[in-house]
Amino acid sequence: ATAPPDPLARAAFFFVAGQFAVARTELDAALRQQPGDAAALALYARVEAMAGVAGAAQSRIDAALKAAPQNAVVLMTQGVVRETVGDDDGARGWYEKAVNADPSLVEARLLLGNVAMRNGKPGQAAEQYRQLTRLEPDKGEHYARLVAALTADGHCETALRDVNAALVEH
Repeated sequence: ATAPPDPLARAAFFFVAGQFAVARTELDAALRQQPGDAAALALYARVEAMAGVAGAAQSRIDAALKAAPQNAVVLMTQGVVRETVGDDDGARGWYEKAVNADPSLVEARLLLGNVAMRNGKPGQAAEQYRQLTRLEPDKGEHYARLVAALTADGHCETALRDVNAALVEH
């Protein structure tokens, strides 16, 4: 695959590929074109967080929050930054803010469900995973997560019923 044409899209491409140094170069270019761009700053925060540079990640997400305090992706990214430093409670709060800002933001619901599962709250995780099956009904991994959460919560029969219904429908 070839990299997309604009710097922000290229940065996202290289981020997903795990090429953080190249992603940073592209993000610097994107920010030269549009200083204070919340999307670029949020992606930069994710790059830094995944690279293990917590201070830089927090600085970038702070700037993104200042630029776009109600942006669901920015709110979610603050959660990602908190999660990468081991602050599950902080991450959960930011993921909840992101879901409240945009209930259809799939990644925020997934991350919120994952935090709940890690913290022994499978019922709360199941709520998020159930929403994922509604938002993206053709994605089997959402059903797998829902089944795992329901089973962990002691609702095996419900899990089977839900998956069977989804198989029939999709």
